[in-house]
Amino acid sequence: MTARIIDGARSEERSSRNTTGGRRAETPGCPTGLAAVLVGDNPASQVYVRNKIKACQALGIYSRELRLARESSTQELLRHG
Repeated sequence: MTARIIDGARSEERSSRNTTGGRRAETPGCPTGLAAVLVGDNPASQVYVRNKIKACQALGIYSRELRLARESSTQELLRHG
């Protein structure tokens, strides 16, 4: 098998175009989007979520970030859902 170079930027552009079809896909009353829940303050997780939120904004996709303290219970998390 020979090595194959993959152009990440081009792949992302193609993926983004295929995902949205050049328009914002949405069901009335239920926007297409991403909800990210961060529990605690892990710096790597914060960077990861920030990049996902930026990608959603660039594509015109609804996004929501919810941050909870590390000590949060499952019940508290479910109340926000």
